Amino acid sequence: MDVNIRVPQLVGYDYWDRYAMFYDIRSDRLVEFSVRQSSIIAAALSSSSIEELLGRLSALQPPPESEEVLTLLKGLREWGLIEERTSAAIAVSPFVGPPPVARPSRSGQDRVGQPLPRPSFLLRCHGGMSIVSVTGELVQGIYKAYQYIETLEQKRLVGGLALPKETALQLARRELRLPRQVTAIVERRAAHLLGQSAKAEEQGPCFIRAFALCAYLLSLGIPARIVIARPMYSVVRGFKLHAWVEVEGEALIEDPNIRDGYRVMITIPSY
Repeated sequence: MDVNIRVPQLVGYDYWDRYAMFYDIRSDRLVEFSVRQSSIIAAALSSSSIEELLGRLSALQPPPESEEVLTLLKGLREWGLIEERTSAAIAVSPFVGPPPVARPSRSGQDRVGQPLPRPSFLLRCHGGMSIVSVTGELVQGIYKAYQYIETLEQKRLVGGLALPKETALQLARRELRLPRQVTAIVERRAAHLLGQSAKAEEQGPCFIRAFALCAYLLSLGIPARIVIARPMYSVVRGFKLHAWVEVEGEALIEDPNIRDGYRVMITIPSY
């Protein structure tokens, strides 16, 4: 008999250092479990059959009773953290996909060495307004901000010029100044409404800054992504998740090797 459960869309899941963690964008809820519960959850999500699940559970000491397993899985279903699998899809969040692949330009050639496209004044103004809009949505809830980012991504895919990887990266780096200035104006108020500190040395405003920068870059036609991840080795100032922006798989305003110290749970827009 098959084990037909998986992590649904809009939920990030990670199992690391014996602890399982779920992050539900729909409710902005972070759920952690004990070592024993985490082991049961990991066994259930990684097993394709009842026989395989029983074999994994038998390694626990003491082995869990069926009632313990069923009660835990029932709770996960009620919270919306797992669901019945309706296809052959693997049991991981769709957010954690492969690294972004550079899209070719419409001419089919990489325009390396040619002048970077310069966004118009009106386009930059639109990008600035996107920062204000997505920040307002984020105050209402991360799901609202997620929907806004997904809308920008769809508009980019429909009407934007596909940029070669190096062009997209250079353009993104050149455009960092304006979103920083606009975000600095709105983030303190947004951080206050979200119950966070807007001090630069703290990680609390990282979600605000990541959503703001991603919205601005998408408005300019740059394929930006928000990465939400859990630290592998420590928790900084009580914040258990960190967020940053990547373009073509490379982090902006962060250590280039930042992924070495984090476990990615969600990317927005989803791949």
